[in-house]
Amino acid sequence: MLSVYSQEEGHFENAFKLFQKMKMNNVLIDERAWSSMVNICGMNIQLDTLQKLYQEIKQQNTNLHNSVYTSLMNAYFKCNKIETSIEIFKNTPSLSFDTSAHNSMLHIYSKSGCWNDAISLFQKMKVDKIPIDEITWCTMISLCGDNDQLPYLEKIYQEMIESGQKLNDMILTGLISSFSKCGNVTKSIQIFENIPQIQLTPAVYNSILSACSREEQYFTLAMKIFENMKKVQINDITWCIVISMCGALGQLEILEKFHKELMESKQQITSIILTALITSYARCGNIKRSVEIFEGRNSVPSDSTVFNSMLSAYSQTEGHFEDALKLFQEMKNDNLLDEITWMSIINICGGNFQLSTLENLHQEITQNTKLKQNNSILVSLMKAFFKCNK
Repeated sequence: MLSVYSQEEGHFENAFKLFQKMKMNNVLIDERAWSSMVNICGMNIQLDTLQKLYQEIKQQNTNLHNSVYTSLMNAYFKCNKIETSIEIFKNTPSLSFDTSAHNSMLHIYSKSGCWNDAISLFQKMKVDKIPIDEITWCTMISLCGDNDQLPYLEKIYQEMIESGQKLNDMILTGLISSFSKCGNVTKSIQIFENIPQIQLTPAVYNSILSACSREEQYFTLAMKIFENMKKVQINDITWCIVISMCGALGQLEILEKFHKELMESKQQITSIILTALITSYARCGNIKRSVEIFEGRNSVPSDSTVFNSMLSAYSQTEGHFEDALKLFQEMKNDNLLDEITWMSIINICGGNFQLSTLENLHQEITQNTKLKQNNSILVSLMKAFFKCNK
């Protein structure tokens, strides 16, 4: 049951009660149970409980499987305690030659912007002859793309080919995505065109569509690829990419055409499709259509992402401050506020010179420990007050 609770957010209380009950009833807490509870803490950002679990684990006389320590590394990272992740990795002898643990540490470095640390660790893996698997290659490929390191990406690509690593879907999508992030969409297209037909899965198609969406000159090619995809399988990610591409390039007529095709297809309308439609119509200057789509979403479970997209849409057109504020209050009542929501409403206040409302928001933020420690929100506040001549 702990494993079930660890599959998604929101089950921390139930999971912790079950874990405590297991200990009270002297039920054996094995590696799987420890890993599940640790993962639950990380997923739900429960740092205090995570620290207590770590202390319990350290006090045990038995050596636990490396997977438990790897789970701890990942959980501390999710709780913004990368220094503890590093400490666990470096101070647990059994992890020294564990590929999975090294992959996790590479991922943590990658997502924390620690480029040099990640490169050093990868080089050490090669020196220490630690097996490099597809996860390692994928992590390094993504690292290069996220940090716009084209020369190193080309080097990694060459090393991987020479190693004999099979290019599966995960690696191919990573390569296509990362080369485009580094500004070499031509290389992404070249890789795509050399993929055997049998490996052209929806994930691979989506990656090349996303790559083409980065530069306007590849719009026609993207449309051609999209037409070919109709013979394979189009999923919600595909629709999201082509819809977003139309919005980014201001292609209202093509957006309306795709929207019509979407509604006539059997594709389930998910929250990410709704978000793309709302955002793209607003970018094309049709805020009225964005509002219609948002208000007609009844059959689709709405999350903060959908609401945030509508807030963002309001921010792109003058004269919608009251609408945005009303939506913000609705989100607050439904407990849907997140970092993006706060940044959006703050930016809207600044853009509309609404100093009084901005000051009220500032007051709310200063009374919330989590919010007042959020640098992104604080930067948005500074910019908004500046716009209001404060």
